[in-house]
Amino acid sequence: MTKDLNNLEDGKYVIPVEAIKKDNDEPSAMAPFLDKNSLITKQSNFLFIALIIREEHVITGLQLKSEAGTWVEAKEKQTDQESNIRYEVFDIGTLHDVIEARVQYEVKQNGQTFSGDEELRLKLDTTELRDVDSIDWNKLS
Repeated sequence: MTKDLNNLEDGKYVIPVEAIKKDNDEPSAMAPFLDKNSLITKQSNFLFIALIIREEHVITGLQLKSEAGTWVEAKEKQTDQESNIRYEVFDIGTLHDVIEARVQYEVKQNGQTFSGDEELRLKLDTTELRDVDSIDWNKLS
């Protein structure tokens, strides 16, 4: 059952997220670097999404497109050097099941550095939205 992401009660929710290409539903090159779950926090009139970036040294930047059509940076970033992940929290006014995103990356391979700036989409699976208090953490893979 699809849930209305903008009529959530205050709380924290886990929702599966997938990085897909800008023009079709195939996985984006960013897919291996984005955790399969994101965290939605609803607090009063504020709505936040927290994304988990793996291999944080490869993904040098991430922006989401705002309702006004501008690219916005995360309001908060935290890096866990030991596990090589970064948490990025975006303040969003409304949340849709597909979010336009933009990623900057830098990969070192065979003594060369390849970098880029690509647009993609983040697809949220609204049928799997779960309140964190209702999750059996032992059953998550």
